[in-house]
Amino acid sequence: FTALPLSLGSMLVTQGLVSKGIFSASPRFGSLPKVAIAGVLGFAVGKMSYVGECQKKFQKAGIVPFG
Repeated sequence: FTALPLSLGSMLVTQGLVSKGIFSASPRFGSLPKVAIAGVLGFAVGKMSYVGECQKKFQKAGIVPFG
């Protein structure tokens, strides 16, 4: 549940930094590449932060993860 808000927040912050001139926009694509990368990274960090909670839920249910 933390992945989507973190992704959207990182995209919003990145867009703000591009509009203030701290990050430069691409001449061809504008701010889209940087905002997209920020969104993907925010989503990945949000998913990784939930891995421990997910493992606890599997253990509580009695399911042993393989590997």
